[in-house]
Formats: sequence, C-alpha cells, structure tokens
Amino acid sequence: RERDIWRYRDWVIRAFNDDLPYDRFATEQLAGDLLDDPTEDQLIATAFHRNTMSNDEGGTDNEEWRIVSVMDRVNTTWEVFQGTTMACVQCHSHPYDPILHEDYYRSFALFNQTADRDHVSEAPFLRTLYPADEEKFRGLRAWIDEHATEDRAARQQAWFRALKLREPRYRPEQFLDVRGGEWNNRAEDEDLVLSEGGQFSLPATDLTDVRGIALSLRFLDPAARLTVRVGGAAGVMVGEIGAEGEHPEWTQEVRIPIEPTSGTHSLHFTATGGRGSRAVGITALGIEPPLPGADNPDVAEIERFITELSTSWQASRTPVMQELEPAARRTTHLFERGNWMVHGKEVTPGVPALLASQEDAPIHNRLDFARWLFSDRQPLTARVAVNRLWAEVFGTGLVPSIEDLGSQGSANRHPELLDHLAEKFRTDFAWSQKAFLRYLVTSATYRQSVHVPAKLLADDPRNDLLARGPRRRLTAEEVHDQILALAGLLSDKRYGPGVMPPQPDGLWDAIPYSSSKWVTSEGEDRYRRAVYTYLRRSVAHPMLTTFDGPNREVCLSRRTNTNTPLQALMTLNDPLYLEAAEALATRAETSELPAAQINHLTEFILGRPADATELSVLGTLYRQALEGLETTEERRRHAALVVVANALLNLDELLTLS
Repeated sequence: RERDIWRYRDWVIRAFNDDLPYDRFATEQLAGDLLDDPTEDQLIATAFHRNTMSNDEGGTDNEEWRIVSVMDRVNTTWEVFQGTTMACVQCHSHPYDPILHEDYYRSFALFNQTADRDHVSEAPFLRTLYPADEEKFRGLRAWIDEHATEDRAARQQAWFRALKLREPRYRPEQFLDVRGGEWNNRAEDEDLVLSEGGQFSLPATDLTDVRGIALSLRFLDPAARLTVRVGGAAGVMVGEIGAEGEHPEWTQEVRIPIEPTSGTHSLHFTATGGRGSRAVGITALGIEPPLPGADNPDVAEIERFITELSTSWQASRTPVMQELEPAARRTTHLFERGNWMVHGKEVTPGVPALLASQEDAPIHNRLDFARWLFSDRQPLTARVAVNRLWAEVFGTGLVPSIEDLGSQGSANRHPELLDHLAEKFRTDFAWSQKAFLRYLVTSATYRQSVHVPAKLLADDPRNDLLARGPRRRLTAEEVHDQILALAGLLSDKRYGPGVMPPQPDGLWDAIPYSSSKWVTSEGEDRYRRAVYTYLRRSVAHPMLTTFDGPNREVCLSRRTNTNTPLQALMTLNDPLYLEAAEALATRAETSELPAAQINHLTEFILGRPADATELSVLGTLYRQALEGLETTEERRRHAALVVVANALLNLDELLTLS
C-alpha cells in the first residue's frame, strides 16, 4: 500500500543543503527519537529505519515480518556506516570470520525494542497536523505553559507524544486477564476481538488527574459498547463508548473521557450490548497524561481540542521509530540457523568484539550505538564515509567494494590516502560533507584531464593510479535531470509529495487487489527532479530501472553501471526525452540555416561545436527525416530538427561525466 514517507526524503535533502555534520546526520537517523526532547525533524529522520519492506497479505504473520524488518535494519546499518557485511553471520558463524553468530544477535538486540510492527497502519507515525489542528495544538501548549507549576518541558513532551505520535500505547500482547477475546496477529486484523462480555485489564497505572483514554478500535457489532472500570470487572465505571459514525466496523480513533481517580489502579475493559462472538476489536490504547489546570473553568475548550486532536485523521503521517516502554521491552535470543522460531540463548545489546575497545562505554540502545560509531576510538566510520564520497566524485572508491571494507571485499588501493582523508574529514572538516567534497573537487588529482596516452591506458585501464581525471556514467536520476535541464524544462521546485512523470500506460494494472493508479502529473510537477518521482517497489518507474536504478527492496550501497540497448531505446522513445528534444529544436530555430541549427544543437547539448564528420552525419539524418515526413514545410523542418536533437540526447558523450 501507499507509504506516506516523503517528509523523510525532504529531511535528507535539507540535511545535505544545510550541510548537517555527518555525525549528526547519522545519529538523528539511527536514534533521533532517543535524543533529549527530540524535534519533529529529528523524529522524521528516524524514518530511515521505517522504510523497510512490509507485507499486508492476509495470511502473513506480523511477528515474522517485524523480525524481517529488524534484520534489514541490522544489515543496512552495518553496511552503510561500517562497510561490514553483518548479514553473513545471520545464520551461523564462519571459521575464517572473526565476527560471530552471537555478534549478529547482539546487534539485533539494539533494534529489537521499537514499537513498530508489520501492520498496515504503519504505527507509530508522526502526525504533521494540518493548519487548523496545529493551531489547536499550539493552544494546548500555551495552556500547559500557563498552568503547569513544574516539569513544563516533560508535560509538553508527554502531550506531544500522546497527540502527535499517539504513543506510548498498550497493544494486545500487553493486555492482562483476557477473557472472551481472541488476538489475531495477521496482516491488517492485528487486534484483540472481544465477544459479548469479553474483557481485559491493563497494568496498574497512576490515574491521578488522568481525564481520558485514546483507542484504536472497531465495532464489529453496531449495538456493542465498551465500558471502562477501575479496579476490576465489578469496579466503578469511569467511562463508556459505543459505535459511532457511518462505518463503525472500520478501525477508527476514539477518545473515552473518564473521571479522574486519585492513586494507582488497574483499568478494566468490557464489551457489552453485543449479540455475537465478535463485538469489539481493539488494536491499541493509550492513557492520556495529566492536564495542568484541569479544574480551571476555562478548560472546556482545551478538552475539546484534545478530543478533536485525538480522533482526527487530518494529518500527514510519517512512520518513525519509537522505543518501547520499559514494561514492554522484549528479550532477544539467538536464532538457531537463522530460524526466527527456534530460539537459542538470550543475548544483550552490543557490538562485535573485533570492532570494540575496552574503553568503550556500555551500549544499551540505538543512541549509545550511534555515539559509539563516532567516538574517537572508532576510525572505521570516517573511512567508510570518505570512501563513499570519493566514489561519488571519482566513480569508484579507494576500496571499490564500498559496501564491504573487510577482508572479503576489494583490496584497498591507497590505504595511507584513505586514512589521511578520514582523519581530515573527522577533525579538520568536523564531519562537513560539503567541505570535504570541495576539498576533493579542487584537488590536482580531480582536475586532471580525462584524455590519456595509449600506453598509460594499457598500463592502468581502470585508473587505479589516479593518473588522469575521472570519467563515470551518470546515474539514472542524473540522466533524467540533465536531459530536462538542457531543454530548459527542469523545475526548480523543492520538497513535497512525490510526483508522477509520464510512464507507459497500464504498468500498475498488473498489481492485483490494488486501486492505486498512476496519474501523470501536470504543469511543472511533470518536470520535477527524479528524486521526487513517486516510487512503488512492485512497479518501479521504467526509466530509473533501465538506467540501473535499484528496486529498493533492500539497501544498495553501490549500483552497477551498464550500457544496454534498452537504454538507447529509452532515450529515443520516452515521452520526456521527446518533449526535451522538441524544446531544444525550438531553441535552435533562432538560426536560419539547417547546418547552423544542427551546430547550435550540438554545441548546446555536448558543450562543444560539431566537427566536420559529425555535421555530415547529422546533416544526413536531418535530410532523411525531412524526406520521410508528410506535413507542411515548416512542420517538416521542425520535426526533422527534433529527430537530430533526439539523436544527440542519445549519445554516450552526454550520458558520461568527464
């Protein structure tokens, strides 16, 4: 299904534009939610680890797919930040490998304490409120600032979590004393279904000044009600709710106001009024924090704000990471032979002994791990980052296997240089990626000519000795953007939801059980940069895949570079390329003679004038196109020039950075 995660993409773009230091860039993505009083941006950064695969097929086991996501996070984190293929010991250790099977599950334990699971709701998510609701939330914050006599920051954070994150929440596996209920842990129906008279309790909680309970539930019987009592099934009833709205059988957010009760008590929930075995389904519930100034006569408006914010769906929802509350934390075990259903011994969080130091502080969670990555005793983080940035500039890394700097990866061709650059990146440039990239592209090595004598080409065909300037194939996104930029069509609009540029009709029709449609964007959204193209894993945009873009099912640190006939067919036939050729032909028509127009096109597209041979070949193509068209003379000349522009856009010289 659709995933509303474009705000994370915008966070990444802003981070690069603002030159967010690399240590913060990594830490906020790994553990932004664990920082003190995290901002909304720092929470959105954690969507990095929420973009794992999910499976909403009816027969899937949600716990199995949650574990798949955690493993994906482990593998991706070690590959991205340490250049280490941790996945190799997921099932068993290797005699020649100093990273052990147990090391994998110690890393697994770091990522195994988050509230997300394989559910179509994508919870937990950060709700970016629409303006009217954001105004109500600001009103609540102002109320807390005015009426809280102590711990204002903690109270603000508690209400931020309750209303914008809808966390912390109890979920069915944490319910106590369940009777007359069945927990369905499958796909989208992950809820506790209570029959008439079914009941459950929550752990004892301080209810002093608590005035409400927020629930995700559905009424499977329109006559059913859910009652809340203090202390047990025979306790005092403090709240009740029944089916509301047009479709009560759909999962909805509701709020049950309750009478404040002093002290610590258990809450008891009972389904009543129904007539069958399926009365109420409950997915999650949260107890609201105390509200300062609750006895003030003006509190009614704030109570209304809380109810409206609790139940409103009017928000953009970005999946984010949230650590489980202490009472809900999981134990982590080895998986024997990698089988998630066969548990070995219990393990605690940590990192492989191979990479650790005796002076390292204990690592208990993702934030500790992020700090360990950037400690002075961990040089590998800077080396991996520098090697990746070098590959972006020079086309290949100092260690070509940028995803694997270990003994099974490619040999380090210039180890002293890599160490020197890593130290400068960490100290002199203070983790500034812009400063480091500027250092690379202003170096004498980068500014060398790409032209090379035949003997040197024979002696060093891959430029391992860095004796000439780099040449590299543009990525799929760069090809797309460069074509549109040359034509003057590329939009400079930034940020916002993904767009849908032209693609062949019917591609999405091949996906059963889906009502999603590809609706081609209009106006400047049709010509946005490729980074804004809407991505669907099961049906990726053909232009991106043809030029070696990944399917995004797992992290890919290094793309392959190919040169295939399909790429030529794409640049010659794709609607966007034809529109670009049309725009370029119109621009060239300021010259009168065909030869001048062709030379103008060549110089503008390739950055140099055409030589005699090229003018002859392109002139022949122009005349052949002219003769093969049946329309007015003016339209024939324009169409023939479009054919020439299209051919120039297909040249390898244009698709290669040199």
